[in-house]
Amino acid sequence: MGSITALRLNRTRITDSGMDALASINIVKGVDLSGTLVTVDGVGYLRSLRPDIYVIQRDLGLWGDEEGAEPSDATEDRW
Repeated sequence: MGSITALRLNRTRITDSGMDALASINIVKGVDLSGTLVTVDGVGYLRSLRPDIYVIQRDLGLWGDEEGAEPSDATEDRW
């Protein structure tokens, strides 16, 4: 049985206040926060807690560590 390494939380009700709980799930290596109420500050806070986590937030133009970057084929393969 495989383990969960990425979460698609897109279009959920998660906000910046949920970043502590999200960061505490150590097995998660990537998260899609598109369509949520998570702000740039919330993503920054999550990254300060978990610099290893890969974050996609399409509404803010965030793809991994690159703000304003366009998704690549490699990015899409992670999901």
